[in-house]
Amino acid sequence: MLTIGQVILFWLIFDIPYLFYRILELMFPIKRKGPEEHPLVSIIVPAYNEDKCIYRTLKSCMQQSYRSIEIIVVDDGSTDNTIEVVRDFHSKNSPELKRRRISFKFVRQDNGGKARALNNGLKHAHGEFIVTIDADSYLSHKGIENIIRYFVAKDVGAVAGNVMAISKHKVLDYLQYLEYELGIVFLRSAQSFTHDVLVTPGAFSAYRRSALNYFEEGTLTEDFDTSVRIIEKDYKIVQAVDAVCYTQLPMDVHDLIVQRIRWQQGGLQVFAKHFEHKKRILSHLEMFFVFFFGFYGIFPRAISFVVIPSMLLSGGYSVLTVILVFFLYSACILFIQFVMLYRYLKDKRMFAAIPAYIIYNNTLILYSCVMAQVLLFKKEVRWSKLSRYRM
Repeated sequence: MLTIGQVILFWLIFDIPYLFYRILELMFPIKRKGPEEHPLVSIIVPAYNEDKCIYRTLKSCMQQSYRSIEIIVVDDGSTDNTIEVVRDFHSKNSPELKRRRISFKFVRQDNGGKARALNNGLKHAHGEFIVTIDADSYLSHKGIENIIRYFVAKDVGAVAGNVMAISKHKVLDYLQYLEYELGIVFLRSAQSFTHDVLVTPGAFSAYRRSALNYFEEGTLTEDFDTSVRIIEKDYKIVQAVDAVCYTQLPMDVHDLIVQRIRWQQGGLQVFAKHFEHKKRILSHLEMFFVFFFGFYGIFPRAISFVVIPSMLLSGGYSVLTVILVFFLYSACILFIQFVMLYRYLKDKRMFAAIPAYIIYNNTLILYSCVMAQVLLFKKEVRWSKLSRYRM
């Protein structure tokens, strides 16, 4: 008969080593210095049907404290008023752009996807550094200045920005906000210790032009795909916690599931494409961990949610006992992660949100993970546009 102690041992084997590994990495923050001068930074904004939010995006780019920039907007065959909004922005802010000596370029193309739009923008870029920002996001005032400071050496090929979540849905908003911050602080900041941040988020990242030949096409997650390619070229990638960008979240549960299915499918595509390619040993280790925990939805969790409860129930334990054991262990793991996160956010509310986060992470997110893999095996892979609201 399977005992509760054996169940806890199972979780300890799969969770604690990874957790301990992350905490050790977080104990060694990276240095920030940046280039001595102020080299030109090219900001590329790919856009497809973003008329509700792109004006604020461009406004935030123009108002950066870092002055040596150029802005390149690439319209990917929008069918709404995106083109008119971009032209209106340029018309109204032309004097300010001239005063700040900011070059503004507007490029149009037939609909070909985000990666193709980024590569089109790259053709028009003259900067030593390339910054990408999604058209549903906007930068903090010192976003560019802070992210460029992390290019402390010639072998730093890219820097991931701190993408903070905004939404109009209060409950779902806060849970996703915590999820984003866990990803930034607990995952990517820890990866900075080995200089192997695996995902430079499309919402806000910076690249050394010499390290970036082009943005990878052919997968649903061009940001993940491109960052792994840079690591394979022996460049380092780090996380900039103080380089902040605000991005829109899915407005409802349906959009959230659609988004996460795309992320999971894109991640699996990238693993299939790059897993055996030559790269640093530590990044291979990271890819193994991320790959394993990416499949966490169909292997350890499948055992946790199906096999183990069945065995416990067959051993005479009540349903309430099974649920209680699962919640207590999940709460302990999450509490440890939130303690690390509290160093950055100073938000005591997140500890009270632990029960809700456990439910959120093991229902919506788990469902999305499983569905992504099922649809991928059925060869049902596609990009889905999420709803937007005016920022």
